[in-house]
Amino acid sequence: MSDRLYTVKDVARMIAFDKSDETIARVMRQIRHWTNNDLLFPVGGKDTGTGVSRVYDADGVRKAGIILELTRYGITVDMVGEETFEEWMSSIVTTKEWKRAIEGKDDFFLQFAWEAGRGSSSRIPTLNRGLLCRSEYLQRTGMRTASEIIVNVTAICKRIGL
Repeated sequence: MSDRLYTVKDVARMIAFDKSDETIARVMRQIRHWTNNDLLFPVGGKDTGTGVSRVYDADGVRKAGIILELTRYGITVDMVGEETFEEWMSSIVTTKEWKRAIEGKDDFFLQFAWEAGRGSSSRIPTLNRGLLCRSEYLQRTGMRTASEIIVNVTAICKRIGL
């Protein structure tokens, strides 16, 4: 694993789908928003002080890539659940599946689900804790979902080059 650190602009350039200046600026604003809302945590904390840039490690860049992917489907900070996302992602990045995903050895997926019977809540009340495909998770838990988004972590890592 690399010890390299990445500025907000570096992260935006890596994760943006369109590499135009306008898009990079928009993604930089999103990264700052995600950081301010505790979805991303820069190395050294988010309150760096005047003139000191926030920097992110490789897993922080990957997390930003996942969040950006979710925004393509209309998922907002409030829907992800800022109080759980970072804790959940921090537990995932220590798994052998995460390592295999970032090495490109296998396709691994994160599943975000709305549980059936929860009404029209604007939050995702159930996050599948782990890199599991849908059928494995449903078989293990018996969860009845109303909607799901499955994100290919391996594809995101390949796209951003980490």
